[in-house]
Formats: sequence, structure tokens, C-alpha cells
Amino acid sequence: MRYSLRTKLIGGIAVMLFLMIFVGSVGIYFSNSVQNRHIKLEENDIAAMIFLNDISRMVGYIRTNSKLHLITESVDDMKRYESEIADWQSRPEKWELPVELP
Repeated sequence: MRYSLRTKLIGGIAVMLFLMIFVGSVGIYFSNSVQNRHIKLEENDIAAMIFLNDISRMVGYIRTNSKLHLITESVDDMKRYESEIADWQSRPEKWELPVELP
């Protein structure tokens, strides 16, 4: 069966359009999938990482002041380090996770 040039060109363009629509729809689907995973990561894991970073930083401050308190020879410095340690330990709002994790 022989087709005319016009029929072949129209058929080729139709196949190309079909492939373009198929590839585009698959791309949109996977793009939405990646976006949904990113949103879940942002809501859960990043909040936990920020929380752990804050806790680590506060513990580091307490530990540093405790070491400085141990090696200092001045009574005034000891009292200052004790007050800084007490200040960091008395921040209960900083020790709670700001969001609920699944």
C-alpha cells in the first residue's frame, strides 16, 4: 500500500505530537512527585534538624561555660559562668520541638 507524501507527513507529525504529549505528561507527573517528596522532607526532616541544631548549640554553650567555670581562678568569673549556665538551662521553650513529627 502506497501513501502519498501528504499522508506520510501528517502521520509523522501526529506521531511526534503524540510522543511530545506523552513525554510531557510523564514529566509533569514525576515533577509533582518530586515536589510532594520535597514538601514532606521540608515539613518533617528539616524541622527536626533545626531542632537538633538548636539543642546541640545550647548544650555546647552549657558545656563551654561549665569548662570555663572549672578552670577559672576568679570567684567573680565563677559566678558569671554559673549564672550563664543557669540562664541556658532555664529556657524550657527552647527544649521543645516546635512541630509534631509523624
